[in-house]
Formats: sequence, structure tokens, C-alpha cells
Amino acid sequence: MPKLPPGKKTKYVWDEDKATFRGIEFPVNELLSHYAKSRGLETDSSITLAEQTYERNDMEMVVPEFFDLFIERATAPFFLFQIFSVGLWCLDEYWYYSLITLFMLRNMSEIRRMGNKPYALNVYRNNKWNFLA
Repeated sequence: MPKLPPGKKTKYVWDEDKATFRGIEFPVNELLSHYAKSRGLETDSSITLAEQTYERNDMEMVVPEFFDLFIERATAPFFLFQIFSVGLWCLDEYWYYSLITLFMLRNMSEIRRMGNKPYALNVYRNNKWNFLA
């Protein structure tokens, strides 16, 4: 069974033969010809079984709000160092470094607006192409 990187979700199932839980095994050790001949999920029951076994292939990107992120980061030592540095730059007439720091905060809000956009896919199921939104 392929190993998942640390921190990834792993689904476990009960193995009756060994009387223990085990991670799901993915069909990744077949020959290339096996995958080339694949016709996709051909019946509704095979689709349901695949979703029950592997779960839906969803990726949720949770983007925290600015205030929540600020509270989390405000207690970090590096953040405190940055604030202290900005104060020193302002006192030492290096105010433009402070502007660069503020510009970087604006970029964070731009990145936040990019998250969680769903993309539609074409999948081959039930012997025809279907559009999944």
C-alpha cells in the first residue's frame, strides 16, 4: 500500500481476516496495459462502491479570515520581530521598508480571494462522458 505524506487524511477500514484496522489499498500496482484498457466506472453501483471505498475526490482549502490569521500570527516570535523591525525602520527614516511590509499584507488578501474555486471535470462513467461540477 502506498504511504501518504505526513499530515494527510488516511481512511481506515476493518479487516475481518486480521481483526484489525488497515489503510485502504489503492489499485496502483497493475501493468500499464490494465489502465489503458480501463473503461471507467461503468455502473451506478460501481460508482457508489468507489465513493464509499475511497470517498469523493474533493479538496477543500480553508482560508482563514484576516483577523483570525492576525491573532494566530501575532503571538509568533517572527511576527513580533517584524513589528519591532518596522518600528525601527520608521524611526531610522527607512519608512519605505514599512511600505513593502504593508504591500505584502495586501498580497495576502489577494491570495485569500483566489481560494476555493470549484472546477468542473469530464469523467467517463456508465460508458459515456459526464460533466461533474
